[in-house]
Amino acid sequence: MIYLAQTEQYLKGTIYFKPGGTVYFKPTEDKILVDKVEYSKLVGQSLLGREWSMDDVRDRVSHRSAEWVKEYILYQPCFKADFDKFERQHYLHRSTGSGNPWKFKASVMAKWIDDHWKQIDWDGKIED
Repeated sequence: MIYLAQTEQYLKGTIYFKPGGTVYFKPTEDKILVDKVEYSKLVGQSLLGREWSMDDVRDRVSHRSAEWVKEYILYQPCFKADFDKFERQHYLHRSTGSGNPWKFKASVMAKWIDDHWKQIDWDGKIED
């Protein structure tokens, strides 16, 4: 067990000492060691407590246009009940025009996209 003074936590695992003063630490099966920079990236990617804009949703659906997202996801009759419920629960704010953007609760919308991935018409085209 290693005590980390900075976080006041103990890490469980096995410590190996090699000749020349090298120390290796092997965490238990349920733990991993992550580089500090990588950890910061992972924390930044967390969806908890985050709000998405239309551009964030577009990023999650292969950078489709806002018009495509509206036509093939947000305005689809088969998904209407879901988005109406999200709006009642304050997980979604629909745009009512310029200066009033779409807003989505990131964790809810990300799960919805994952759960409905196969139902989305990925071949749909926006006509000019």
